[in-house]
Amino acid sequence: MSLGPYEPLIYIAGQGALVGLIIGYMIRKLNKVIAATMGLAIILINVFWFLRMLEIPINLPAIDPILDLLPVQPADIADQYGAMMPAVSSLPFIGGAIVGLWAGFKIA
Repeated sequence: MSLGPYEPLIYIAGQGALVGLIIGYMIRKLNKVIAATMGLAIILINVFWFLRMLEIPINLPAIDPILDLLPVQPADIADQYGAMMPAVSSLPFIGGAIVGLWAGFKIA
């Protein structure tokens, strides 16, 4: 069945729709991978910083420049909170994680 002069136009539009569908699907999946990678990186930075606050040695010299960018040094926190330091320092992360999980479930 010939569609006359519209056949090439329909063929090209069909290709464009297929390519757009594939690219859109890939971008959507890629965004999820990027978001998951960034989330894991933030969790790892928090864990390494928490270990440093507890004075547990971390034998990864590549991490020290990243941890030095954080605004509060472990000695300041240890002087201020003492024995309550592990519990107090976990509260912002736990609160943020709960809000993030709630928002993630609402958006998805």
